[in-house]
Amino acid sequence: MGSTSPQVKNFIYLAYDYRRKKTDKNLSQLQRQLQILSVVSDLHVFEPTRMETLEFYVCLEQLLSSSDARSPLSWKVISLLAHICRSPTIRIALRDEIKLVPILSEYLISSKLSKHKAGKTLQLLQEISYRIKISRAEAWVLQLVPNLVEMMLDSSSGDDLLVPALTTLANLCRSNPPVLTCLRNNGTHKELIQKLLHIKNPNINLQLLTAELLLYLELELPRLENENSYIERILGLIFTAAIDGFAENNLSTLRLATDIFGELSSFHNLEESVREYKNYTTSIQTLLNFLNDDSHVESVEVLMELLFDIVDMGLSHLQKLHEDIFLKAVAWMHSERCGVPALRLIKNILILGDDSVSSAHVEEFLQAITASLEFNDALHINQQELHRVNATLTLLEGLCIRDAAFRLRLTMVLTPKTFSTLLRLILALYVSSSGSLSLTSSSLSSSGPELSGTLSRLGSDSDFTSFAAKDPSVTSEELAAQSVILVLTVVKLLGSQKAEFMLEYRQMLSNSSTMSHIVRCQRSGNPEYVSRAVAVLCEGTVPSESMTSLIKAFEESNLSTHSALSADFEPSRQDGTYWSHTQSFPPSCEEKVDNMIARLKGTIDKIEVGWLVGQLGEKGIWRNFWWDFSLLLFLS
Repeated sequence: MGSTSPQVKNFIYLAYDYRRKKTDKNLSQLQRQLQILSVVSDLHVFEPTRMETLEFYVCLEQLLSSSDARSPLSWKVISLLAHICRSPTIRIALRDEIKLVPILSEYLISSKLSKHKAGKTLQLLQEISYRIKISRAEAWVLQLVPNLVEMMLDSSSGDDLLVPALTTLANLCRSNPPVLTCLRNNGTHKELIQKLLHIKNPNINLQLLTAELLLYLELELPRLENENSYIERILGLIFTAAIDGFAENNLSTLRLATDIFGELSSFHNLEESVREYKNYTTSIQTLLNFLNDDSHVESVEVLMELLFDIVDMGLSHLQKLHEDIFLKAVAWMHSERCGVPALRLIKNILILGDDSVSSAHVEEFLQAITASLEFNDALHINQQELHRVNATLTLLEGLCIRDAAFRLRLTMVLTPKTFSTLLRLILALYVSSSGSLSLTSSSLSSSGPELSGTLSRLGSDSDFTSFAAKDPSVTSEELAAQSVILVLTVVKLLGSQKAEFMLEYRQMLSNSSTMSHIVRCQRSGNPEYVSRAVAVLCEGTVPSESMTSLIKAFEESNLSTHSALSADFEPSRQDGTYWSHTQSFPPSCEEKVDNMIARLKGTIDKIEVGWLVGQLGEKGIWRNFWWDFSLLLFLS
């Protein structure tokens, strides 16, 4: 986890000082501090995992978007961001949590930058916008897309602006229909196509980007002229780039080829042409020949993604290659970096159920799975290993659901003790990560209304938790909760085949710490984990002795989410008005409440339920409580 450095704290202090009083002295001190931060070598101190580092990014944003955006101060902010963006973790955070792309777009468009500075800003925008998700055409999108097109058409800018502008535009268009619509509605549609067709001496990356953007511009036609030959040419370019990129460890070329193939294969109106490509077998075999134990791990990670997309198409003539792909993936499934994409690829091959993988190799795979889940009680599991464990458990879940015979084979190689040990290590990891970031309304308000409002716009505490789960080096309660629910899900599935696992499953549910993780998943924004949590809670498998722990977990979750329910809302029990807000409940509800309270054995009484319903109704805070209340009625 990143720790706050004295330089970061000093910058925050100087930034607020400058905001209060814009003197030459304060400006000079702030510029000097930005210069110092721009040469810090340990980028972990900039990871937004603490309150101070989040405040640091708020200050940078305010300096960048303030009225003096054309000043040297703003340019020092750009230089600092370019320096810290070398960290993939920070790039993801700036894109998804800090949401810096709109701010950079405004800076690029509104500031009269020199050609050099515009190029540097574009390069930063290109880095941060990679794999961005845009759900609607916001104002900044409608402004930035025409601006990028204009830069590309400007003959005086040369390749200095053309390449980063083209790359940024491709980043924005990829898997984002609102941006594609904006691009196609641009008045310079034909001019842009002509520009792309006549780029001089393009390298392989530029050829790929040009082909991708041309495809976006021409996809609006009912059917492309000579579609099959057009798609065949693009696919040929993609696989040439992928083979050269992997063989030469050119990660940018390999990644670009993988991204464009994933995009191309996702267009339903091109599905037939993509499937008819004749050189899949030759291209895949060439890639597999280059893949060995000495391959660079970063390149293998990207190659696994490409192979996943190819296998996912379910082409029958590629089944003969599935066993080779399977064996290559199994060899990398224990890699810290490649383990997760390798397991996804293995799952895809096995789920297809085409019997292309021999029984002997499946047995070897099961032994490898067993080894990957075996942990000694004395050991500690780290977060990088937990990502791989989650991928393994997700794979086992899919196999158990698909095939009862496979489930039986798993019960023969796995033991309940394997999962009980794993659960203990995960719970221990959660305890050790209790110092991780937790943004509540009280902590936000303590930093002042200005910071509180900005951070609220950037995202809630759950948003930052989801960021932490993406990076193996960041402690995350959500990641631990996902691991717990996956362990429970797999053990329960195996328990349908063998009673020993069901006994272990009930034993796991009797642990009070397990309940808090189940509730955390139920409250998460991830539909898959919400579904798993609901399945655990609602299928009648929660032991009666665990109900108290379950209620306590719901209570703690509600308190952390809705701190507004504080001392101002003490129950007024004199006149019985606390029950008046429940009149909209069905007549049978009170009887179910009585049954629930009896089962809870004194944990809560009827007057408390009524008061809580009333207060929540007044405040309009229904979402979480109503789900909890309905769930408890169901369980009772």
